[in-house]
Amino acid sequence: MHQTPRTAAGLPSRLALPIFIVVAALFLGSLGYFFKISSSQEGAAFGRNALQQANAPTSAMGGSDTKAAPLPQTITAQSGSGPMQGAPAQGVPEAAGEPAGAPPGPVMAEVQRYRAQLERNPNDVAALMGLGKLELQAGMYAKAGEGFTRVARLQPSNVEALYGEATAAQALGQRDRAVAAYRQVLRVAPGDQRAKDARAALLTLGAAANP
Repeated sequence: MHQTPRTAAGLPSRLALPIFIVVAALFLGSLGYFFKISSSQEGAAFGRNALQQANAPTSAMGGSDTKAAPLPQTITAQSGSGPMQGAPAQGVPEAAGEPAGAPPGPVMAEVQRYRAQLERNPNDVAALMGLGKLELQAGMYAKAGEGFTRVARLQPSNVEALYGEATAAQALGQRDRAVAAYRQVLRVAPGDQRAKDARAALLTLGAAANP
């Protein structure tokens, strides 16, 4: 009697090959599915990392975060530089003495506070000086000049007020007024730091230190 050849597992040889092919196909399919899931997870992780790096601050990538510099609260003396930095060129008066835009919110709040103090006491020197400095830095040269002039009348030896008056006048293109105020700075405090700036400003204006 003829017997069908069998494999080591006891299966007929004619069935072993199809079964092997099916098992191999299932194995390869499972392996491909596994790699597909793994690749998608890696891609998602890469996308998250890229998004985090894009949203990171510049300081984390070797740069530096840019912050607005605080507004100076005092008139800065600049040896040999003449008028304050940021003032418009001499001879170009500001329209109506007001800047193109209003001061920033915090600065405007301080301006209103000083103005309220001056309504109660128009001769409050501290309020006049504080308001004048803020207005000068905000480009409100006409108003700043008025305040500094009032202080100079109340305190003729107030060098800071005289220098502020001169700076505001020069910014407005009021040459004669600026020259007079700079010369007064030299008379009142010839050894003061602002006297050096006043001399430089007079040279810029083409005026002598002494009339």
